[in-house]
Amino acid sequence: METVLYVGIDTSLGNHVVCAMEADGRIVARTTVANDRDGGEQLVTWLRAQAAPYARLAVGVEATSVYHAPLMEWLAQEPRLHPWQPTWYVLNPKVVEKFGETYVDRGKTDRADARLIADVLRFGRVTPWTPPDPRFAALQVLTRHRRQVSQLITQEKNRALVQLFCVWGQYAHTDEPFFSNVFGAASQAVLARYTPDTLAETPLADLAAEIAAVGRNRLKAPENIAQTLQRLAHRAFRLHPEERDARQQSLVLHLDTIRALERQQRELDTVIARDFQAFRQTLTTIPGIGPVYGAGLLAEIGPVERFTSE
Repeated sequence: METVLYVGIDTSLGNHVVCAMEADGRIVARTTVANDRDGGEQLVTWLRAQAAPYARLAVGVEATSVYHAPLMEWLAQEPRLHPWQPTWYVLNPKVVEKFGETYVDRGKTDRADARLIADVLRFGRVTPWTPPDPRFAALQVLTRHRRQVSQLITQEKNRALVQLFCVWGQYAHTDEPFFSNVFGAASQAVLARYTPDTLAETPLADLAAEIAAVGRNRLKAPENIAQTLQRLAHRAFRLHPEERDARQQSLVLHLDTIRALERQQRELDTVIARDFQAFRQTLTTIPGIGPVYGAGLLAEIGPVERFTSE
């Protein structure tokens, strides 16, 4: 029977606490290394020394934040460990936690956690981890970043709508002729320049001309939009000047943030679509799925070869 050395690593921002254990549960050795390249080199040297009498290596960490990710990807590519045909594990923290409940005298320390992870590996019934394909991992970074940016845009728009209602009343809810998109360029230009008071005092012809200009002459009936704006301005509650100015400033800053985030989103769309071209896929043949959404699906699914069946 092959002898296996089980190694549990408790990861953190600053360092990794490591525990090596035999199949019978006896602790062979412990060490602590820094969470950087120098620490990784020390760990490889240490693993080679401890694994010398054994045929195989099993190394596991908890999937805690991202502190384990660079180390595990680097170790998995390390040729100096190949003689032990290492098996890698990235464990669900819940699995480790529930397993630890069987130890009535277990302390909650990094040393105890490293030992517990090694014990989980020793008892088995956990799924090995396969290092991600770099192409899919890179695409996943971009698509997840885009999702986060999209969520931030939604949050900023909701915050902006709060200030918009307080300053402008029914601006975002009118049924009269108006901007098709409250957060479109023309609408944002008006909100950034005017308060209800200043807009109400602006001559209708001048306001209509400005709306046509900021809308690049693509808006239908800018005169009607100008009339709607002035009606909304007259109907809005008048706040105390200090509160009005503060809310107006907050609204303008939210709009600035939305524009910046939307610019990031467009940049990400360009990069994602470019990188997506390197993959052979049929996702975009499905109506409604373009390169960005297709890339998001592909990045999360990963290589189809990792599935045992259709």
